[in-house]
Amino acid sequence: MAIIQDHVSVNNAAISQICSAAGVRLFDINALLRRAATPGAGIVVGGVELNANFLSGGIFSYDGVHPSDLGYALVANEWIAAINAAGGSLLPVDLSPYMGVSGAAVRQAQLGRVEFSAEAAQQLLAVFPRVDGR
Repeated sequence: MAIIQDHVSVNNAAISQICSAAGVRLFDINALLRRAATPGAGIVVGGVELNANFLSGGIFSYDGVHPSDLGYALVANEWIAAINAAGGSLLPVDLSPYMGVSGAAVRQAQLGRVEFSAEAAQQLLAVFPRVDGR
């Protein structure tokens, strides 16, 4: 595992240097996935922490390697945020279908904030009750 992590670090450093030298913006997907894999530091969507936990984390598919549809949507939104920060004007992916919420938009705003319509919030609370019991 250490050898693989070393190779990833070396390759990512090379990619960063090449992009910097060419004046190309870099989107660090490795940092995003590391955040998802760090206990307690996952990606929070509407109060639900998504992380890299096998089977229950939501970000990875059941093979434990590839992102789930929700994981790909989250990655797409990070790309879109990076593109928009550079002057783009793309709309983020609607996370509703991937969160099990129908008929209501779930929008991921910049800095990871997510906005739910009242209908989406009610549907999510039915599936994922609040930890504090409210």
